[in-house]
Amino acid sequence: MADLVTSIKARAEIHLNDEDNTVIELKVSSDMTSDDSYIRSVNVEEELDAINQNPVGVTSSNSIVFNIRSIDKKLIPENSNSEYFGYMNDTAIIKLFLEDSEGEFEFGTWYISKWYSTITSEDPFKITIEAYDILSVIFNNSVPNVNISDSTSIKDYLIDILNKLNENNDERHQIDFDEEDIIFDEFPLMQFSNLNTSNMSDLLNTISQATLTNIFIDIRDNKLKTDYCGDDTKGESVGNISDVINVTKASVDSGGLVGFSGIKVYYSQGVVNEPTTLVTLSGQTLVSGDNYFSNIELGNSSIYRNNIINITTADNVLAYNKSAVYNKNYLDLIVSSSGDTTCEIVVKGQTINESKLFIEKYRNNNGNNVLEINNRVLPPEYIEQYADEMIRLIGIKEGSIAAVGWINPRIGLSKTVNVNLGKSISTSGYYKTTKMNWAITVGIKCSASLIKTITE
Repeated sequence: MADLVTSIKARAEIHLNDEDNTVIELKVSSDMTSDDSYIRSVNVEEELDAINQNPVGVTSSNSIVFNIRSIDKKLIPENSNSEYFGYMNDTAIIKLFLEDSEGEFEFGTWYISKWYSTITSEDPFKITIEAYDILSVIFNNSVPNVNISDSTSIKDYLIDILNKLNENNDERHQIDFDEEDIIFDEFPLMQFSNLNTSNMSDLLNTISQATLTNIFIDIRDNKLKTDYCGDDTKGESVGNISDVINVTKASVDSGGLVGFSGIKVYYSQGVVNEPTTLVTLSGQTLVSGDNYFSNIELGNSSIYRNNIINITTADNVLAYNKSAVYNKNYLDLIVSSSGDTTCEIVVKGQTINESKLFIEKYRNNNGNNVLEINNRVLPPEYIEQYADEMIRLIGIKEGSIAAVGWINPRIGLSKTVNVNLGKSISTSGYYKTTKMNWAITVGIKCSASLIKTITE
């Protein structure tokens, strides 16, 4: 892989959601005399997380902006004479491809958020398209109900959730992933009753911050992956970032993180109660075959598990629980019946009483600037390890660096690179990429953020 990339070819495919599945191909060009539509520039922002007070950050979707000149006016969304009229909107998908000396490769599948005219008297053909990766599509989805038990790991739970989302979504909105890329080895287990399951965005953020693990889309293969924030294992270096080769400017950059002197982690330790009735559904109608009961409200926010589901019919018809999946406060049932009847369904389960505790860790003797964190998801036996890793992560983030230059776009997020910035900021060693902003025309330039997680 070349370390220095100054020129690049780029093209995009816009996939309209029309009956013909129309694909519009555009090239990035600087030819102001062209009679066709073309892309003037593309800006891509990919990041492991969005910055907030927590050093882990917030689960974020990558974004892209296309600046287009539609000389033939076919891509102006208000143009009713365009053959694409009515489909130039957020139902379309756009794929970006780059080509370097090694060949062409995909640079993301993007779900359009806005497609609008930015016409001025100086430029009457200007169009802007804003789009995001698949995470932006699922963020507002409801968290589907899946089977869960005491032994269900965070990894298995997330995989079941993703598979269920794919069952519910159409083929244009599938979440691709490989199970080996979803890793929660450091903190594998959870207290399920404390997950925030309001929507997929809240769920992913809760898991991410509780496990110090970023959840992101790798735009080079469009797959969902995880990255442990405190990983100190040296991976294979995929390239060089050097002020001798490809970097024009570098600086130390803490990414806006305040220099905390310590942390205070609030966590939960629970006592599981004896089984009790959670909900009773009387007078339920059953027909012969399978009967579906969706989102039965269990009415308790501290449910530890569902134990027993009793089904009593009004006569001698046989009915039994064929399937039961639940999502914290809601339950989906499939009841199979041998005939038409009515029944009573009683759901029994165990609730949990929680004690809220905390642990404190300090980096130095100055305890005036302490970061307070709630982590009720991890079991208590993981909390001290979590606190130690969080202290370490604060130090790592404070040593972040930023570099601008002609970096190879095949280098993606969460990759190990060999950094040599001795001329600019006297820094060298192995770093991990955490954020990469790409400005693409007929050339390509990158503003990258990196952290040193590896102790050499």
